[in-house]
Amino acid sequence: MSLSGTKITNQVTDMTRKLRGGIYTAPHVSTSGLAGQQTAAFPRGGLSADSSQDEMMRMKMEFAKNNAQSPFGDVYASDSDFKWLQKKRETEAAANFDAWESENFHTDDVVTRKWLQDVDPDFYKVREQEMTDKAKLALQINLILLHGPKTMKDLILIWGLQTGRIVLDRDWNVIGPSKVGAGGVDGVNMAVEQGRYQRNLMRPSRYPSDADRGTASKFGAGTAQANPFRVKNDAQRQIASPFAGYAVPQKQRYPNFLAESLQAYL
Repeated sequence: MSLSGTKITNQVTDMTRKLRGGIYTAPHVSTSGLAGQQTAAFPRGGLSADSSQDEMMRMKMEFAKNNAQSPFGDVYASDSDFKWLQKKRETEAAANFDAWESENFHTDDVVTRKWLQDVDPDFYKVREQEMTDKAKLALQINLILLHGPKTMKDLILIWGLQTGRIVLDRDWNVIGPSKVGAGGVDGVNMAVEQGRYQRNLMRPSRYPSDADRGTASKFGAGTAQANPFRVKNDAQRQIASPFAGYAVPQKQRYPNFLAESLQAYL
């Protein structure tokens, strides 16, 4: 049985979610001269607050920009919409608490670290899980590169990476900390991490723009983290898809699709 567009979209969107790297909630400043006790800042996951409602909210917000009028009628907000927003707003408390723990207790002193592991083992579990998940995904992609695709899921993975529908993230094939800087201070840019935190509050769009796909398909070109199935040129229509033949803009994607692809047949 052939796959539906919904099933294919589910797979590529879910893979992008899984490939989103963790964030550093705080930089680490080395305070010990004892090499056996030193540690570093580790990225963590679990601060995404994404929801199956995210794409529906994108559609509602796009159509609501026209005085809350859509071709299907007025756009209304429900209680679940406000609860959706509240959950995302309150994720900030978890991120800030984790940053405070990291700054004060994830230190170069092994006794203090052991105390934190006893009091809040989840602080370390989420970082261990981030490394484990990343290792599995990097291995999956590289095994396909080595042996070739063996299943339909492998084929969709290659197609998604090549067309930019699956987005690789920074350090997708790096396990553990990657922001070690000079002078004992990790090179963590908190402005970058705050932006990543905000991005991760939403699920990846199921309907990426042409510009986003063009960037994703060429991810990391010329580096060790390059997309292994990156586009060399567009001769095979990896970005300029033959269906439906209209460019996907950066904003107002659903209203644009309705106007460009469906309106003439309504």
